[in-house]
Amino acid sequence: MVFGKNALWLLIFLLFLFSFSSVLAQTELSVSISVGDTILTMKGFTSPSSQVTIKENGAVVGTTVAAGDGSFSKSLLGQTAGLHTISIYSTDVNGLATATVTYSIALTAFTETTLANIVLPPTVALAQSQITKGESLGVSGLAVPSSTITLVVTNAVDSTTQTETTISSSDGSWDFSFNTSNCVVDNDYLATIRATTPAGYQSEASSALSFQVNLAPTSTPAPTSTPTPAPSAAEEVTSTVVVAPTAMPTPRPFLPGAVAFFDIDKNDKIEAEEILPALKKWVDIWQTALIEKIERLTCDLNNDRKCNLIDFSILMYYVGR
Repeated sequence: MVFGKNALWLLIFLLFLFSFSSVLAQTELSVSISVGDTILTMKGFTSPSSQVTIKENGAVVGTTVAAGDGSFSKSLLGQTAGLHTISIYSTDVNGLATATVTYSIALTAFTETTLANIVLPPTVALAQSQITKGESLGVSGLAVPSSTITLVVTNAVDSTTQTETTISSSDGSWDFSFNTSNCVVDNDYLATIRATTPAGYQSEASSALSFQVNLAPTSTPAPTSTPTPAPSAAEEVTSTVVVAPTAMPTPRPFLPGAVAFFDIDKNDKIEAEEILPALKKWVDIWQTALIEKIERLTCDLNNDRKCNLIDFSILMYYVGR
């Protein structure tokens, strides 16, 4: 009888353990944590069919292609919470890149953060970097369709500005024919472009492109010939007059227009004391072209749409000549 009571208690204890284990198992299976992803979404506008590139710390983290109306959207998944510095630019259908726009964005863990209404600057190209005063300079590029395009031309010497506006077409193209009649001869000028969308959102300024306004060449009138009367018989002589030839000065090489941009004192030659400031000026423009991926700046001396050591060697060739 005693053995029966112990067996009963043992059975009750085993049933208790089994029931407790079942409760624990049910509790572990029912506990779950649902978390979202940390996402950065960027939405905005640029010229139609442009290649949009997004970078962080110099590395490409995302690309997309703008739609026919210039709109684009790109989501970056799996981001880390905290402060991010994001750079974004686009390359248009002609291969020209916009200026790079940079944003600092604080991301919250497991949350999608959206940066909307980004308007990338227009792409811009100048028809020439040297122009005669009074002529019209062609300025063109691509931007958000149907936007108000504002051209600002700044005198690099006294910072005075001239402004013109136009409307981009349905494909984003625009152009100006800028009259240089009000420009100062031998001064450097910078041209920048902004776009304002139909909804009122404005882009940052485009990369600044430089050009120089030169004096129109003075034409020399053709000499007028005066007929010489025939000598009379009494005036005829048989003596021969020998005239010594006049020594002609050896011409100095003329500075090409692109190289003349680096003639600091504008005396049509690059002297030894101008090497350092001319070099600094070329390097500053070259760095801008390298970082912003801009073509057709004044550091391109051989017009191959590149700024490199070949252009630098051309500049050095004319030093002292």
